[in-house]
Amino acid sequence: MPRLRQQILAFGTLLLALSGAAQACQICVPFPKDSAADHLLAARTVVLARENPDKPFSYTPTEILKGKVSSEVDLFLDSSTRRMLAAYPERSVVLVELPEGEKSQWRRIGTSNAEVETVLRNVLESGAVWKKEPSSRVDFFASLLGHDDPQLRTLAHLEVGRAPYAKIRQLGDVLTREEICSFLKNYRYAEWHPLYILLLAQSPEAEDRETIAKAFRSAARFGTTDRLAAWTTAWIEVGG
Repeated sequence: MPRLRQQILAFGTLLLALSGAAQACQICVPFPKDSAADHLLAARTVVLARENPDKPFSYTPTEILKGKVSSEVDLFLDSSTRRMLAAYPERSVVLVELPEGEKSQWRRIGTSNAEVETVLRNVLESGAVWKKEPSSRVDFFASLLGHDDPQLRTLAHLEVGRAPYAKIRQLGDVLTREEICSFLKNYRYAEWHPLYILLLAQSPEAEDRETIAKAFRSAARFGTTDRLAAWTTAWIEVGG
């Protein structure tokens, strides 16, 4: 019976993995979700903004990165963001104006610092290239995995995690073995572990292959489903 369970799990996950070869991998990000980069590229207008000195608790653009501002930014500036802007004069808020039919709606997608600003400018400049070469978009964000800035770390994880499985298999060297293992030990990010498990499966180290095999055998033995698709796919990888 345990052997049959293993075969069923392996077959089902193999089908899942193969289905991700030509479209978004469903192992790491099972539900479609727009990223901040999606919002930047889809927006009519992108601005860096701070509090309007003439109208408290409202925004005024300090720099337009895309499109044009034809009317007042209709978005409330909350108290915590207001305090942050007051404490850090060098920072700003990234706002996008997204189309909704004939109308549009302003949305906050992050807080800008020097590193974030560099990335969002690159995103805006690279949109046309990424349409022609989708894999280059994954490569760009893969370089940000494990970034110190939580906004960039989250963005990179979402972008890479929804990449085709065949592409994820090529990214085994974007993080060191130590970085991958350290992340897998951090259960605060348990929902992110599937991507890192798939990256671990590209490791040539016998110790990592044994770690994956043990995790899979444990899941089969105890009937656990936590991150099961990722562990099973990794088990198929290391077992050939």
